[in-house]
Amino acid sequence: MREVAPYRYAGETIDKVKREDIIGDYQYINHGKDISANIKQSVYIQLKKDNTISGEISGTWKKTGHNSAELTVDGIQYDGVFLRQWNPTSASYVMTFSALSKKGAAIWGSKLQDKPDAEIAADVQNDLSLGDTSSVTNNLILPNEGTRQADITWHSSDAGIVSDSGVVNRPIPGAGNAAVTLTATITKGEATAVKKFTVVVKEQSIDGLTAHYGFDNDLTDRTGSAGAGTVTGGKIDESGGAITYAKGISGNAAAFDGTSGVRLPNGLISGNTYSVSLWVNPEQLTDYTTTFFGARDSGSWVSFLPRGHEFVNNDTMVWSGTAWYDAGSGMKINTGEWSHLAFTVNNGRIAVYINGVQKFSGTGFPNLFTTTDGIFSLGVNWWDTPYKGLMDELRIYEVALTAEQVANLAKITP
Repeated sequence: MREVAPYRYAGETIDKVKREDIIGDYQYINHGKDISANIKQSVYIQLKKDNTISGEISGTWKKTGHNSAELTVDGIQYDGVFLRQWNPTSASYVMTFSALSKKGAAIWGSKLQDKPDAEIAADVQNDLSLGDTSSVTNNLILPNEGTRQADITWHSSDAGIVSDSGVVNRPIPGAGNAAVTLTATITKGEATAVKKFTVVVKEQSIDGLTAHYGFDNDLTDRTGSAGAGTVTGGKIDESGGAITYAKGISGNAAAFDGTSGVRLPNGLISGNTYSVSLWVNPEQLTDYTTTFFGARDSGSWVSFLPRGHEFVNNDTMVWSGTAWYDAGSGMKINTGEWSHLAFTVNNGRIAVYINGVQKFSGTGFPNLFTTTDGIFSLGVNWWDTPYKGLMDELRIYEVALTAEQVANLAKITP
């Protein structure tokens, strides 16, 4: 997606616009009727010699006066003007159009500098990225179109591990990680360019367990595949704080004093299939306080709340924002006693368990962990009162556990 640089009127006398100066490639934005600070994203279109519009939208255009414009997009007519404006990025005057529909929806376009196809293909080659591919566990999104409608096709060196469409099949446990080369071929007209990516696909873990924090006087991961946790202050990104240890559900447990938390390793979950299991013994219940918290960023997160918000009657819940999702358990856990909490996510289907019993199931849960650098913590987030009480036996899985498996995890008695 692309953001458009700001333009300003040049203050020049409006001269008659020549038809041949209009024809070409444009960045296009449909502003609709919105009045907001949100930046609209542009797409690429062409105003062609035959008065059609092609590219990422389709329609027709025509010049109806010395600089007046009429464009029809998706059956809606927009009337406005063609006008040369100053582009501070290219430091030049460029052809633009601005038009309104009868209902007040606005569209805008800015003509792009003419480029040979080879240069466009090279631009796509330089910009093309798949992000971090050093530890892949989920399907890849492989773009099939670049700047100015350049086509992108993909070829995998091992389609059994990563297909040409980005479908990932992880090696079985013990087989080791697999390195695959993905080759992107960019085509624009008669010009082509090639870019290669090395993708390392992680082998499957035994039983799907990827991290286990037992809190026996430290914050280390017993599986050895994830790093140790670190102590934070009262917010996920604050320093300071202190974690002590007390008798837990199995051995010792981490003791949270209401002013501290634990930052877990980034990327602990990466994908849309996972499970979280932990024991909690809260000393107090406060609004929005989290036990387990995970986020792609401050706007996309999941939180396991001992005390949920008023819309679920303050019941224990899994909560996600800002694609808001309420998974209320229909019950409240107690202070001063151990409760087992778990939730599983399987490609949008979520199940929430309290003490081994399923209390919620639903679909449409947001796909939060689309990167390998997600942020995770215990007892703190960026906003709310820190957790006060004990936590023990945190387990993270890269599979969605069955109800029977969750029930077995909840059988430990203090």
